[in-house]
Amino acid sequence: MIHLNKGKPFPLGSSLTSQGINFSLVATNAEYVEILLFEKEDSISPKSTFKLDQTHNTGPYWHAEIKNLDEGCIYAYRVKQKNNEINNNYEKKVLLDPCSRVLPDGEVIKEKMH
Repeated sequence: MIHLNKGKPFPLGSSLTSQGINFSLVATNAEYVEILLFEKEDSISPKSTFKLDQTHNTGPYWHAEIKNLDEGCIYAYRVKQKNNEINNNYEKKVLLDPCSRVLPDGEVIKEKMH
């Protein structure tokens, strides 16, 4: 069974823990963040969604550890921004992890992107 813990703000991105995977994302203006887990890289809809409340927020960092989750999981984020003129309906977008080190097809990112 998959279980959600508070997690840690560092390191950013996803990282393996002794109990699962820790996720951390910077979302300065967020009301909440959702972690979306997908069955396969071409899945249209997530198989699981975890909504992070304020207990998963430390400053600009949103974080959670998902227990019993294996390395190589396919995930994305959805961020509900506080209302402003720029980010209306932003929570409908599926966002890739800007700190990801592996693409969904298994290709390892070797260089820093500038």
